[in-house]
Amino acid sequence: MENGGSDSFAKHPLPELFTPYQRKTLARRFRLTPLQSEFARLICLGHDNGRIAELLVMKRDTVRIHRKGLFERLNATDRADVPARLVAAHRAVRKPKQKPTE
Repeated sequence: MENGGSDSFAKHPLPELFTPYQRKTLARRFRLTPLQSEFARLICLGHDNGRIAELLVMKRDTVRIHRKGLFERLNATDRADVPARLVAAHRAVRKPKQKPTE
């Protein structure tokens, strides 16, 4: 890696887990603040606390505090639980329409 690896994320970004509309719907469902919603997005993209602090221009301790608030809102126990809870909530909202049986 030529530039120490920090540019590798920019060259190969991970796909977003949800569309902006879906993120907004999930934020309303869980009553997330805009900052908590952004934290959830960054966690779903696989960023660690250091990278989140860098992206949001805040200290790591501040990231930990906000992450804890997000976990409480989602009833999540760890980072891996955040996308799992959001996906489960999204699927519960989007139940496929069933065709009427004759």
